[in-house]
Amino acid sequence: MRKAEELVEKAMKGNDASHDAWHVWRVRDLALSIAREEGLSSNSDSMEIVELAALLHDIGTWFYFHFCFSNVVLVHRLIIIRISCPLSYQVITST
Repeated sequence: MRKAEELVEKAMKGNDASHDAWHVWRVRDLALSIAREEGLSSNSDSMEIVELAALLHDIGTWFYFHFCFSNVVLVHRLIIIRISCPLSYQVITST
């Protein structure tokens, strides 16, 4: 999760307050709160997917496209790996 947070900080740096890193932290907090209210807190995999989705939801947004496209591809690959192969995801994100 820390790597996703670092990516957010890098990608959102210099954006106005409507889409800066603090915006993403607020979205994450709200998404996790909603997930808990919907009963997902007992499933750590679901909570992790919700958190990743919230953290990465604005990466590569077209109106802030100063961020490298290759990082957008990396984000999508991480999400796909997380969902389809959890063990590989653990290895990738633990380094």
